[in-house]
Amino acid sequence: MVILCLLSINTMQGQTNLVPNPSFENTVGCPSGDNRLQDYLTNWFNCRGSPDYFNNCRNTVLYSVHIPSNSWGYQYPHSGNSYIGLIGTIPPNGNNGDELAECALTETLKNQLYCVEFYVSLGDSCGYAISDICAYFSDTLIYDARDSLGNLIPFTPQVCNDVNTPIVDKVNWTKISGTFLAKGGEKYILIGNFSTNGSTHSVPVSGAGGIGVRNEAYYYIDDVSVVALTVDSIKIDAGKDTTICKGDSVVIGSTFISNYIYHWTPATGLDDTTKQQPVASPTATTTYVLTVTDTSNASCKYIVSKTDTIVITVKDCTPPPQLFTINISPSPNNGTFTLQYNLSAAGSLRITDVLGREVYVYNLLNRSGQETISLPLSQGIYFWQVLQEHSVSAMGKLVIIK
Repeated sequence: MVILCLLSINTMQGQTNLVPNPSFENTVGCPSGDNRLQDYLTNWFNCRGSPDYFNNCRNTVLYSVHIPSNSWGYQYPHSGNSYIGLIGTIPPNGNNGDELAECALTETLKNQLYCVEFYVSLGDSCGYAISDICAYFSDTLIYDARDSLGNLIPFTPQVCNDVNTPIVDKVNWTKISGTFLAKGGEKYILIGNFSTNGSTHSVPVSGAGGIGVRNEAYYYIDDVSVVALTVDSIKIDAGKDTTICKGDSVVIGSTFISNYIYHWTPATGLDDTTKQQPVASPTATTTYVLTVTDTSNASCKYIVSKTDTIVITVKDCTPPPQLFTINISPSPNNGTFTLQYNLSAAGSLRITDVLGREVYVYNLLNRSGQETISLPLSQGIYFWQVLQEHSVSAMGKLVIIK
């Protein structure tokens, strides 16, 4: 039996990134200047303002979009050879200069949970930092995030950086990640600052460098990912229910998968509760529960986990004692012999002659035992019977020689 749980931790395993060109490597040419994102980059385009495309294809720092040194500072890509950049805000006028980058996802989102992540780094030359960097998902293509009067269209982004944590790091890449439940039908992702005029959370920062000090918060963006969190992503198999003899062992579970955490309960009878295939040696019938946790992606705030069970039935396979045995020795004998018996119930030993006449009866008061019996009988052939509850349980021939 497999059970699905949603836990407040992390996940993603081998699933498809729905963002095309997520690290901005696919280009139609080498950028020669700023404000040229949609001119040189495939799949991505401007939604508001004019975001920039940076690539290390230029071997001179004279270009404003060179990597690692460019007009906004000095930064290597988080991965690959490229990244994009956009203005987050220009204080004190709020959001008048904010820029948004947009692309169409490879497939329309369904009504399910998705994990979103991307990396940002503040430009060295910036004198401000903000916390309002987010991702917004739309079911329609947005050509311009302003209305006909030039006012910002209010959006409610689904995944955002913590509003109380301005992104001030100019050296390292900061990961923004989270999950959201799609309504279904979303087709486009937009990245940037979606705050309306005057509501951006900005703070001044020091240590500005690069080409002068800019009165703005400008962020490099790299490695954008949108992945569906589905139960199918986790493979789990506790094994088939089985039966063992008491004292025996059996290996349960299935093949190990990297980045999975395995946990078995109860621990009774297991050599290890954290192995994917522990050895089970229960002394009584036990239902073992296997819980699998996927740790391949620690960026999201939820995890899809599965629980499977296996029942180990324990039987007592010790051969039962033989319920009925009779042994008379020696045979032939002189009338004195040893009787060994193991009966299902108390009974009696009856001796008859060849004519069927009863000549001797010996009561067997115990169910088992060994007794020496001396018969006051003449030499000859006799027959014995064991009677239990008035029925003959066994019979045989007794030869007496004197």
